[in-house]
Amino acid sequence: YTRIACARPPAEAVAAGDTDLATGEGACSSVLTLDRFGRSVELTCIGDQPVETRNLACVVGLQEGFLNSCHAAYNQGNVADWAEFFRQDWAHALYHDRFEEFVKSLRDQLRGDYGATDVMEALNKAVSDGMDDMSICALRSSAIGTSGEKLQPSTRKLIETSTLEFLKHNKSTLPEYLIPETKQQHK
Repeated sequence: YTRIACARPPAEAVAAGDTDLATGEGACSSVLTLDRFGRSVELTCIGDQPVETRNLACVVGLQEGFLNSCHAAYNQGNVADWAEFFRQDWAHALYHDRFEEFVKSLRDQLRGDYGATDVMEALNKAVSDGMDDMSICALRSSAIGTSGEKLQPSTRKLIETSTLEFLKHNKSTLPEYLIPETKQQHK
């Protein structure tokens, strides 16, 4: 049995809007809980197989977009076991000791990006207009899309470039990622 959870204020811990994504087909039964803002707040695994508690602890607290759009993957039937899902190659960067630094750097870069600023302004306006949390979450989801598909091309490019730089810089410890080679200009 493993349970990993974020510290949450008492009022938030019982707030409506949490989504439990339960599995039971794999080596263990597991539940990933997302709060109403799409942040993973709890992961529980019950089974007879060991799980990587240290790695899974890195998953809790992250926005579901960092987790390979886990909510969409779950809804599409692509998750039989959360522990298995988070063992896949795509997740290895989440467990890197510099991943948190990468996330902070990306946030700073996005503050100066007009596409991200447009999304934030729309969300801030919704808050100012008194929209409820669920409506704001729906607005965020429609503005960003699954895996960022609805973001401005420049915003997607910024995220892609930053991610590739992180992977290139950490290639020796993250060799499982295929990094496209940049084309050399010929004179």
